[in-house]
Amino acid sequence: MALGQKERALGAVDEVNVAAKERYILAPQDMSIENINLQVGELAMAGYSLVSGYINDGTFFRVTIPESKIKDFVKGQNKTLIIPYLENKEVQAKVETIKPLSSYANISTAYPDFEEQETLFEVHLKPVNIQESKDLLTKATFIVKQN
Repeated sequence: MALGQKERALGAVDEVNVAAKERYILAPQDMSIENINLQVGELAMAGYSLVSGYINDGTFFRVTIPESKIKDFVKGQNKTLIIPYLENKEVQAKVETIKPLSSYANISTAYPDFEEQETLFEVHLKPVNIQESKDLLTKATFIVKQN
């Protein structure tokens, strides 16, 4: 019986040592934290999301384009984007995907200029220089420069 109590005590010591080593949380990849979901003193259960944020290398620009203007966007093409809140800084971005939108509710551009009968497309543009895009704000306005 004494041996069992000794093993139990050693197991408790091991558990404390493991917990002491787990004071740091390592992110699986580089990201910017937007919100900490855990409050001081709150216990996080397995699978609980401690923080929310976005992956820095995952930055992209999204714009809704009507069918009449989609000819100006070709996959692989570089476009110049103007960022108004950075005093009209220009950023180069590459057209990654073009997909048709199935409903009006999916429109990502504030006021797309289109005719009702036109199909709308969502265009994703990925920054050419990822380092340049790390300081950009989420959901901020940008302008696609006309060539």
